[in-house]
Amino acid sequence: MRKLLFSIMAAALFLVLPTRQASAQAGQIINDTWSGYTEFQANYLQGGVGSVYHTATINVYSNNSISGKMKSVVDFNGTKYVSYTTLSGRVYESSYQLYLSSTLTSGGDELPNGLKWCASSGTLTLYADSDHSGYYILSGKKKDECEGSVSVITLSNY
Repeated sequence: MRKLLFSIMAAALFLVLPTRQASAQAGQIINDTWSGYTEFQANYLQGGVGSVYHTATINVYSNNSISGKMKSVVDFNGTKYVSYTTLSGRVYESSYQLYLSSTLTSGGDELPNGLKWCASSGTLTLYADSDHSGYYILSGKKKDECEGSVSVITLSNY
């Protein structure tokens, strides 16, 4: 039975601004609502690649700890499936690094074909959005906690 493990966003994220001229601290930048997607390899899909859409709210506190929530949605043949996670972690201001982990707050909608939702962790880089002044992009790879599959995630606060 083919299994695809959807990584929800537990991400150990290492953020490096491409330009050090940004006036905001890393925590101020990250303390926002983010949306984007995860791409994953799936040999049973046409083209071999699928995607999960994410919306996350990340709160950064004065001690640089993080909390938040994420909603993840995947569409299979016109049917949307949803899962939710709770986020926690820490921002490291001096290096623009962020450690983030997730916990499934619900098992999510039951997925077809024996697939299941999984928490994940990974490394992302924070980039200034060159198309939208004052906005940022988080992009990198994450590894799920079920079978160790690696996928690409991209989020934006635009």
